Amino acid sequence: MAATVGSITKWCALALAGLILTYAVAWTGYRSMKLSKLRPVELPDMASWRGSETASCRALFVGDSRVAHWPLPSPSGWTVGKLGYPGQTTANILRAGLKEVNRTRPHAVILLLGGNDAVAASFMRGERRDAQVRASLKVFDSFVGEVRRRGTRAIMIMTIVPSIKPPWWKRLLLGSAPTELSHTINLGLKALAARRGALMLHPADVLLTERGTLRPGYRRDDAHWTPAAYRALDRQVLEALSSARIGCQLPR
Repeated sequence: MAATVGSITKWCALALAGLILTYAVAWTGYRSMKLSKLRPVELPDMASWRGSETASCRALFVGDSRVAHWPLPSPSGWTVGKLGYPGQTTANILRAGLKEVNRTRPHAVILLLGGNDAVAASFMRGERRDAQVRASLKVFDSFVGEVRRRGTRAIMIMTIVPSIKPPWWKRLLLGSAPTELSHTINLGLKALAARRGALMLHPADVLLTERGTLRPGYRRDDAHWTPAAYRALDRQVLEALSSARIGCQLPR
């Protein structure tokens, strides 16, 4: 009996050690991958545009995978472009975004990014984490200022919607840190928008229920949305464009 108990105890200890090792390897690999996105890289030109070349207005969406997956709206009188880089962080995306602004001189720029910064910062601690949040906001601020100087008339910043009900392995690796850091970045974006005269848009207002879950038919996965969700966001963006004083034909 004692030998049997000892054998069971041994195998339980080995199983626990295996689980701990698996978690450590997964955490280290995921951490390395996410932190690597903070390194400066030159992203390729991936902009795509819809609409007539003779349209009187141009709007450019810039962001991460949520912009990359956005089915572009095509309101009358507008040419609409998107520049979306899945998995990338603010500094690299907005560097590429500024090149596209210089090339196309859009009347309006809509920004939807920052979630990957929040995930990467989740693997940091203390002052390093705070410094990364400040660095991300500084990049936002610099981009908005540069775009203003280039004559863009409307700049819209969409707040980050954190992942909704992420899979168990993400919760195990990250906990609640990405959600908390997303809220911190959103507060910084709100202050930036007030200072720079940019317009804040809140996707959560149209995507989420009062309980904080995605509305039926809007979920593609924990971090991404369906075409139905994007159609709801189209209405939000077009209403904002209609109320902005851009000085060109507006969607009806």
